[in-house]
Amino acid sequence: MTGSDTPPPLRRLISVPTHRDHPSTRPAPVRGVDAWGAPVNFDPVGRAEWALLLFVSTTCDGCADVWAAAGRADGGIGVEVDSVVVVTAGVTREDADQVRWRSPEGVLTIMSDEAWATYRVAGPPFFVLIDGVGAEVATEGVVVSPSDVIEHVRWAKRKVTTRSGPGGPAPSRGGGQGSTRDNPRFSPRSR
Repeated sequence: MTGSDTPPPLRRLISVPTHRDHPSTRPAPVRGVDAWGAPVNFDPVGRAEWALLLFVSTTCDGCADVWAAAGRADGGIGVEVDSVVVVTAGVTREDADQVRWRSPEGVLTIMSDEAWATYRVAGPPFFVLIDGVGAEVATEGVVVSPSDVIEHVRWAKRKVTTRSGPGGPAPSRGGGQGSTRDNPRFSPRSR
């Protein structure tokens, strides 16, 4: 096989439309329930920080690496952000027992059909990076691999930093409502 006969690298193949360079989705609170049925609300804009929403399913074979990477403290998918939130479909479409079993310890997990519709998620695994200070979706797309998401997060953060231009630094992060660890539903396994 010659170089021109070789297929493109798998990590660059995207099977559904994405808006990574110009996301048109507006950030909105994620409202739903945890895997025990208790109401949960996560407002990524009110937090004034970088938030990564990971849309996954318990029945998605391609989601296993995303579930695992969401919970890794060092080098995991959330290494470049302040908050990681796993979002599954609602209780009528997902098995709450499976969501409890797969939910990474220390990561807020919300079951919400509304969030899937609001963020226009066609299917899992999908990610949405929200710049809480700029109140915008910085990038979004299909998760090809956890490392691909990390690359896109870094790219989007650099884009925001360069956008601040010579007039001053990018807005500071933090000072919001705290990390997801402050949410009472932060660690499903700790119950």
